[in-house]
Amino acid sequence: MSFVLRKFACSLLLATALVASLAAAQAQGYPPPPPVPYEMAPPPPPGGPRWVWRAGHWQWDGRAYVWVAGRYVHPPHRDAQWIPGHWVPRGPRWVWVDGHWG
Repeated sequence: MSFVLRKFACSLLLATALVASLAAAQAQGYPPPPPVPYEMAPPPPPGGPRWVWRAGHWQWDGRAYVWVAGRYVHPPHRDAQWIPGHWVPRGPRWVWVDGHWG
């Protein structure tokens, strides 16, 4: 077997092993997030009525869920509405869907 062919076969074997290990990690997934605790929004900061409350959410840090507190933000334009992020089950794992302006 030529050097180039051996190098290609070795690379192909390593790539296959990498894809298999990634697939196994994805199949494991995250456990379901804890229930969302009640979070009362404090009064908005000064500066007018345009502040929007972005509620807190659970975030996976690689080992466990950690709570990210809510906060006030300014919308990008007058008619923008905040659509909150949320966790959704996808097969055996849970996936975070980012919040966005609508």
